[in-house]
Amino acid sequence: MTFNFVAFLIGWSLVGVTIVVYLVNGVYLDVSKRNEQRRRLEVLDDFSVLLFDSNEEAAQVHHRITGAKNDVLLDVIQRIALDVNGEAEDRLQQLVRTCGLERLIKRRSRSRRWRRRVQAAQLHYLVTHPDFDRAPLLTDRHPLVRARSVETLTSEQSEEHVELVSTLLNDPNMSVRLAAKNALLRAGSAAIEPLLVLLREGGEHVGEAMEVAADLPDGRLVEALKQYATSDNEQHRKLAALSLGTGTGIGAIDILHLLLRDDSPEVRTSAILALQRLESYESVVAIGRSMSDPAFRVRRQAGNALDEMGPAGQLVLRQMLQATDPFARDMARQVLDGSMSQSAQMVASALRQQDALVS
Repeated sequence: MTFNFVAFLIGWSLVGVTIVVYLVNGVYLDVSKRNEQRRRLEVLDDFSVLLFDSNEEAAQVHHRITGAKNDVLLDVIQRIALDVNGEAEDRLQQLVRTCGLERLIKRRSRSRRWRRRVQAAQLHYLVTHPDFDRAPLLTDRHPLVRARSVETLTSEQSEEHVELVSTLLNDPNMSVRLAAKNALLRAGSAAIEPLLVLLREGGEHVGEAMEVAADLPDGRLVEALKQYATSDNEQHRKLAALSLGTGTGIGAIDILHLLLRDDSPEVRTSAILALQRLESYESVVAIGRSMSDPAFRVRRQAGNALDEMGPAGQLVLRQMLQATDPFARDMARQVLDGSMSQSAQMVASALRQQDALVS
């Protein structure tokens, strides 16, 4: 009986000790978590002063920021880095250098944990040391790391790694391809030669290169794009038309005239839009013929293009009022009525202002 009672007391004592330890540990973790959150908020407030206030105010908080833990600094920088530019970005890069965070970002870029590599991918553009190799992040086995590292490249870094970035247009992951397209646009004219290589080679994702070409006006692209104007792929013909309308010059106009007779309404619409963007006034007659197109969207685009092309386009629209084709007459009337109603509103507004001044 006595033995059972002692065992009972010992058992309950162990239970009580376990409960007390659990409660104390829970309170400790809760307090630690609260303190850590408070420190992060304080660091975030100091960062706001450092990045956006005067040099004197920034100098006052600099020592507090440099005294924070590296993990806290990296987490805070990761939250704000993509939203700063100009002088604030320069200050942030300087802080990364002076705090020794460049070395930490380099180590995390080689980490076995993909989450740490993602963090490095989001912050690597702040590393300005010439020995830093970004290629491992740009070609990382994890698609999220590749996407983040490409989308954070600056214009200068995009130019520096333009050939590697261009190969990512063939990446199997759509997010990586989208980030690569934006990076190539930031690279500007430096991206033309790699794009030419991709356009000549073709491939499964050549449409991605064509989409970039559509926003990079350069005459060197015309010859490479010609082959896609007669492609069996409707999307390729559409992208070829849009790309040829980026200011690439006279060499594109004849191709676009051929695409005005394409079997696809989408392609014909894109060809009209491209001729409008090229301000090809010698094409107003060809665009005018599209006012009789069987597809409404093509007729609408033709009418809008003529309306935007000034007196020459307006003249063709007025001639279309006498066309034998009822679709052409109707569209010309719709476009001209809309244009005239806007002019009438401007005249009416001017008259109201004049009456107000007289009264």
